[in-house]
Amino acid sequence: MPQKVRKVLILWHEWYFAWNSELGALIETTRGMIDFFSKAKAAKLLRELVDSFLDMKHEATGKEVSLCVCGPFTIPDPSMCAQVSLCQDCIEWAKKENRMFLRQALQARLVALYVDLEKYNKGLEIATVLLKELKKIDDKALLVEVCQWAWHCWLLIVMLPCGLVQWNL
Repeated sequence: MPQKVRKVLILWHEWYFAWNSELGALIETTRGMIDFFSKAKAAKLLRELVDSFLDMKHEATGKEVSLCVCGPFTIPDPSMCAQVSLCQDCIEWAKKENRMFLRQALQARLVALYVDLEKYNKGLEIATVLLKELKKIDDKALLVEVCQWAWHCWLLIVMLPCGLVQWNL
């Protein structure tokens, strides 16, 4: 593993365990340096950083970042909104840099985030476009994952208003 990649990962893990508020800024700063790596290593590094940011747990509760429920209304956790905006920024960067596989993996994560935020229409919209792209390439694992998220979104859009779904998916 190159020295620069190792240093970025070490710095990332130090910040990850300290729950520093500037983790998203580290990812944005790293993107400028990623141009010097090969596309495969750069995609792996960025995907690892984004995945660990999205899987981050609260220090106090030890639970995954989720929604705050206040009465009958669900209010998105600010950290969840930060995760969505970071994921969208990384997708835009991947589009600009012509990194198709990285963009598709990040869009799959974005669909999962939209399901967690209960924004099923947005998730289904992204999943539908992504499914058309994934059918053309040979990435069966990602295709199955996105297909499951699309089905999940569709099921909740159609069945939830009817009261037919009563379990927590």
